[in-house]
Amino acid sequence: MGNNTNENVLVPLFNDYIVESYNPNKSVRLSNDLFDVSKAISRITSTHALKLIYAIAQIVQSKQVEVVSGSPRIEISMSAVFDYLDISLSNRRHDFLKDALEEIMNKSLHLVHIGKNGEKVYEGASWISWYKFSDRKDRLYIIPGPMAIPLLQNLSQYVSVYPKHYNSLSTSYQLWLYPFLKNKQKLVSFRISIDSLKQLLNSTSKSSYTDSVRGTNTFLRRAIGITISEQAKKENTLAKQEKRMPKFIPWDYVKDPKTGEPCGTLYSINRHTDIRVYARGIKNGRAYTEIEFLFSKLDLIDNLSSKEQLEDDQQDLFSMSIDNQKSTEDREGFAWVKISVEEVITLMNKSKSRSIDELVSNNSSLQIRNGDIYQYKEVEGLKIFLKKKTK
Repeated sequence: MGNNTNENVLVPLFNDYIVESYNPNKSVRLSNDLFDVSKAISRITSTHALKLIYAIAQIVQSKQVEVVSGSPRIEISMSAVFDYLDISLSNRRHDFLKDALEEIMNKSLHLVHIGKNGEKVYEGASWISWYKFSDRKDRLYIIPGPMAIPLLQNLSQYVSVYPKHYNSLSTSYQLWLYPFLKNKQKLVSFRISIDSLKQLLNSTSKSSYTDSVRGTNTFLRRAIGITISEQAKKENTLAKQEKRMPKFIPWDYVKDPKTGEPCGTLYSINRHTDIRVYARGIKNGRAYTEIEFLFSKLDLIDNLSSKEQLEDDQQDLFSMSIDNQKSTEDREGFAWVKISVEEVITLMNKSKSRSIDELVSNNSSLQIRNGDIYQYKEVEGLKIFLKKKTK
């Protein structure tokens, strides 16, 4: 393997992790602590560097080798590296790889945890401690940093992402925000302070984002890729007149000034990955201080044809067993039906609910199942269908 011995020379012992090809379908487990700004801050802003860290995590996690006396050393083919970084077709791929490795080496991970006596303990950890490659050879060698290994292995709480979903993301904002949102998906909806999001996305030092009003609006446009919609503006005005909290109205994607097409962080995440999420800003005084995210699943997005959506709905109606989470009258022609995020928003607005949990808890005809909202309602044609089945 990688263990070289010599009677006269002491050399490190290595457990080689050899990787020959890119695996887009193997999960990458990322520690939840990486997305908790009170516990860990990463200063890496290079997309290639982030993709390389995710690749290292996948490789280390896929090897069921316990490293005790030695260190893990990754030996990976250059073709696989270029696929992981999505730079195979670039003439500058060796330069991009060099720059990514240098950024990883130069920008350590900063960790914070609470000690036994309640004190704050600060640590720094290097993602990798050594690397070597040549522009004329087909191998890249990497030794992960020893203190970073626990963040890559032996994870008790983590989020799983796949290269096939994140490899088309093209900015560090997208590569940090996607796993962060993926980790929150089961909540259906949640809020986060804009200041915390700036820390997560390494944006606190940018002067264009520091002003509480203009800078925050710029951050929402450039980093998150959203801008307030006309419907949301009208709702905010109405809510102010009625002295109440604004109802959830999704904000629009930003648009490319040249083509007029949607673009930006949230649009790219919704387009390329396995999650679908809506967002809006929440104001406190003159400035926006929070962002609220509301999740949907891919089978609810509007690019499905009506036939495909009908087939999905029918499968939900006739293959799903009705549980007893809430007591509802067994009525002929009624069934639990998965409803769209637009329908959820309409129900929230009508009931003036501030969250999904509040909406569901106050309505016996609604249930949450695996992140989707189901409503017990009359289904056109179901009564006739059931009568035909009993004949």
